[in-house]
Amino acid sequence: MYPGKAQKLPNIQEANLRAPIGIKIDGRAKEWKDSLHAYNKATQVYYTISNDDENLYLTVKADKPRVITKIIDVGITFIVNKGGKKGSEAKEDMSVTYPMLDFAPGQQILWYAGSRVRSEVAVPAFLQEHDTTRYSNQHVDSLIAIANTLLGNHAKNIDVRGMPGIKDTLLSVYNEERIRTVARFGNDGVYTYELAIPLKYLGLDVNVPQKFSYSVHLENRLTHPKRGMRSTYIYPNGIVTDIDQDLDSTTDFWAYYTLAGK
Repeated sequence: MYPGKAQKLPNIQEANLRAPIGIKIDGRAKEWKDSLHAYNKATQVYYTISNDDENLYLTVKADKPRVITKIIDVGITFIVNKGGKKGSEAKEDMSVTYPMLDFAPGQQILWYAGSRVRSEVAVPAFLQEHDTTRYSNQHVDSLIAIANTLLGNHAKNIDVRGMPGIKDTLLSVYNEERIRTVARFGNDGVYTYELAIPLKYLGLDVNVPQKFSYSVHLENRLTHPKRGMRSTYIYPNGIVTDIDQDLDSTTDFWAYYTLAGK
């Protein structure tokens, strides 16, 4: 996932797509061979949406430190509107948000993930010994492995809303509904997120294709502030300026998709 690739990709995915046979939701996305189908400039993430006969899939990759920080802070919300409405016109949205992390473990995950994903802020004293700029690639890889372990240990819940047959709630990642989510860091610092939602919970059927709208949504941190989370302000010429405006502003995009047939 690199700038040259981003420039060549469409801002939104324009075609429907059958998921690779045997696709695994493991946070590695090897099925796509590092070639996702769109790079959205508003959210600054690469993504692919696809389906098979049973599930709708979303794969997201982020390689910018501030975007990764925002995802760890607030999660990625994937919204589906069966009626094809967008934004304020959308009613009866169905959504999944992941990861759902408390602020403190989220920051710890970012620091273990290393200098390749860090924002430009002071390193907490208790983690300075793990500054990966000092280490060999082998040691960096081991620290990223710790970050992935922490992410798996703390990101145990999925926020699910609006789906018929599922009460609006936090579901365990090991849920009976088989809504599957996994995220992990690669050794290159890229954050990969994979999601699978059974079509039946979205009211969609591959045998009756219909165009629906979807959104990838990164909520601003101020909507649901967490303990320990704070914004940083500076005062140039006496004017209050939030230097975390990128984290404190919502970014999203909407697009359309029709299930790919058999």
